[in-house]
Amino acid sequence: MDVLISDIVFHPFVDLMIVLSALAGISFVIFLAGFLSGLQHLYKIDENADLLKTYRARVTWGTVLLVFFMVVWEIIRWIAGFFM
Repeated sequence: MDVLISDIVFHPFVDLMIVLSALAGISFVIFLAGFLSGLQHLYKIDENADLLKTYRARVTWGTVLLVFFMVVWEIIRWIAGFFM
């Protein structure tokens, strides 16, 4: 715990890294909620096919958010590279 606190105080990007990691984790959970829910349709064709739109939307949003947070982190690292 002392290492985490000293990292937060002395290294400015640890805060951003923790926040972006948490947001990426939430995005992955959104992705999994859509992906794993849609898998049951492959085994049970009698499921309602209209629900697949919702599952696809979750998978799409989860993927878009994951890519967005990764790009934000890389842009922050790229800009910080000019000053360090």
